[in-house]
Amino acid sequence: RYFDLNQRIKKENQLYGYTEIPIILFCIEKHAMKCFKFLLLNGANPLETITDFPPTNNWNKKNIDGMSFGAETGNLQIMQMIEEKGGKIDKNCIIGAAKFHQNHILKWILQQKQQEEEFILGLCSSAKYNNFEGFSLFLEEGADINAKDIIYQITKNHF
Repeated sequence: RYFDLNQRIKKENQLYGYTEIPIILFCIEKHAMKCFKFLLLNGANPLETITDFPPTNNWNKKNIDGMSFGAETGNLQIMQMIEEKGGKIDKNCIIGAAKFHQNHILKWILQQKQQEEEFILGLCSSAKYNNFEGFSLFLEEGADINAKDIIYQITKNHF
């Protein structure tokens, strides 16, 4: 009998706000590393996204994938494995790491990306989620707290 490696699990999760999730993302969320590696090695797509986030959610629902869940759960190894499969650091990774105080992930992201937009997003996300250490990281790396139109940019594009 055939097992669909990219199947979705119907399950309600109030923390993340989904009712259905690809099985490989569920493994990331639950820290099931052996299951994640098995699925990845056998062809499951870690870039599969969750499509049923409510419209009020802060995240871009088209981009909630394994990289985002890796950032939120603080699993750098998963993020690196997914990056090898084509995963990209995006705003959902920064917001998720800041929200869940995964500051070692924020440090890694800062080593990978050095763009003003990420600095501003990281700074504001850290402030929004009371992540003082994350906020300090972005300040130390040169985020401009007085950037022109910072409040407008953040509210328009990110929150």
